This record gives sequence, C-alpha cells and structure tokens, in this order.
Amino acid sequence: KRVDVQLGSFYPKHFKNMIFVVKQIQLAKNKAAIKGFFVDYKHFYEKVHTERRPKLALAVSGVAIVNKCDPPQFLVGWRSRRVQSFKGYAEFVPSGGVDTACVQCNRRINYKKKLSQEFEEESGVASRVIENIKCLGIVKDEKSSVYDICCEMVLRPNILAASIHHHFLEYSRVVFMNAQEVKKCFNRAGAKVVPTSKVIFDAFY
Repeated sequence: KRVDVQLGSFYPKHFKNMIFVVKQIQLAKNKAAIKGFFVDYKHFYEKVHTERRPKLALAVSGVAIVNKCDPPQFLVGWRSRRVQSFKGYAEFVPSGGVDTACVQCNRRINYKKKLSQEFEEESGVASRVIENIKCLGIVKDEKSSVYDICCEMVLRPNILAASIHHHFLEYSRVVFMNAQEVKKCFNRAGAKVVPTSKVIFDAFY
C-alpha cells in the first residue's frame, strides 16, 4: 500500500513543537493521499478538549521485525511512567508524531524518515540495520486524537546480537519477542497494550 502526505499552504518551518494535523484523506485502491498543516502542539491539544468535532493529528507506528530467522522476532517496548499517555503500556517500537523535520522541499512529508529517526532514538541502534519499510495502512484512533500511519520495518538479523539501549524517558524496557510471545503478552487478562499496536498485530500477524 502507498500513503502520500502533503503539506498545505502554511508551513512554519522556523517554529518548534509543531504537530501535523490532518485536514483531508483521499482513499483509492491501495493508495491514500493525506493533506494537512502544522499547528502548535499545545494549541492542538487544548482544542481537542473543547471542539465538538476536533481534528486528528498524524503519527507513525512501526513494527520492527527480524523475519530472516525462525521464528521471526518483534521489537516490543513498555512505555515508561514519564510519558504523557499510555504509561506502562506495551507497544511495538518505534512510534512518534510527525513534525516539521519530516518536510521535504516538494512539501511532501517523509514519514519513513521519521520512523527511522524514532527507531534510532528509541532503540539506540543505528538505522542502517533497517532493510526495508513497507506501509501496512492507516489506523484511526479517535480516543488518542491521531491517525497512525502503520509500517512494517524489516531489520537485518545482526541486530539480534546488538545491545538495545532503549530511551529510558520513553521506555522502561525494550525486548525482542516472537509472535507467540507477543500474542500472549497482548492478549493476557488485564494486559495494557497501546491500541494501535494491538490492531496492527491482530490484522497482519
């Protein structure tokens, strides 16, 4: 599947702490075109709680997987108590919001670049271990006020021998797990799992 993200007329490229807000999504066979604009992060989340039909921000969620081994291994992290949302929840690594650093000169948003950056920051491993990034689809999470562009990130097998130095501010623990371990973790009674990660796993794995 292919997802194209394009910026509207207003581009505050010198501003910090901006978040991409989705204005329109056009769907076609195996393709989605997203258009939107940047607003101040704090302003957006203030509006979320006051508007009758609030707009949704754009984020990225990756499933980092080593599939050239038996069984394939997924990178799963437990969100720390220092994050703003889903404290202590399990999720696939990496994930993050789309910011102005993703904007290319043609005004398109390079969300795959953002995923690579988030992978480096959250795992402590250089992004050169990423062999391929393939878009899986878009998940709408109204409760969290986001659209998530979900991608599979195929990693080189040598990462299994590397040390994962996770971002301690975002995660309390990051580990590789096979599909059966992920299923058990995500589906056990009382499990705390970020909704997008659960949807991706159930739909594709």
